[in-house]
Amino acid sequence: MIEENMAKQLEWGHEAPFFTSGYDPITGTFPMSKVNDALEHLRSGKARYRIVLVNDRT
Repeated sequence: MIEENMAKQLEWGHEAPFFTSGYDPITGTFPMSKVNDALEHLRSGKARYRIVLVNDRT
């Protein structure tokens, strides 16, 4: 039952208008070493849409 529901959700995800509209999400990135700056950016209301922390090491 759970697997069936998960399969339906994944199927719906690929059919969602977001994926077919040609629009990409607006994302701000901060390195992990600047996590406090990212939180301040978020708390101050300057964040638009998403903030993503990325690993400093590649």
